[in-house]
Amino acid sequence: MGDDDIGWLIRRQPLTDVGEPAIFIHDGGPDRNNAHWYKHEVITSAGNAGKFANFSEDHYFLKSTVRVGRERLVFVVSFHHVGRELTGIMEATAFSRIESFEDSEDRERVAEDFFLCSLEPFVFTYKTQSAEIRDSFARWLDSALAVAIKEYGDRL
Repeated sequence: MGDDDIGWLIRRQPLTDVGEPAIFIHDGGPDRNNAHWYKHEVITSAGNAGKFANFSEDHYFLKSTVRVGRERLVFVVSFHHVGRELTGIMEATAFSRIESFEDSEDRERVAEDFFLCSLEPFVFTYKTQSAEIRDSFARWLDSALAVAIKEYGDRL
């Protein structure tokens, strides 16, 4: 740990000292007519794991955004089928974008950084029972979210 890291730990500056956060959560899928959102990012995240994201089957996602001042974090968890044919194997991947705006009131972004948040996808099948994977998925999600928040915090 460098001096800058130690200084941050000592200060522990609250987010509200940087700016008032605005936080939103949205879900997506075929029933919302937005399953096509983030297609490029999903293809990139699946490809990074050596997989093919199958958009012939249903795709769902959960998106959360946090905006403080000119910087917005968009954190997305995608749930999609993998493989060129229907196999019943699905995965979750996580990625983020940090978007910059001219000023805190601006709605038009001027810059954007995309990065993967999950080192490995979270794999499951149509036979998987949610109770069986709840804890391991929560750990996977915590790790992915920690990557996103670290990148965002470094930007603020």
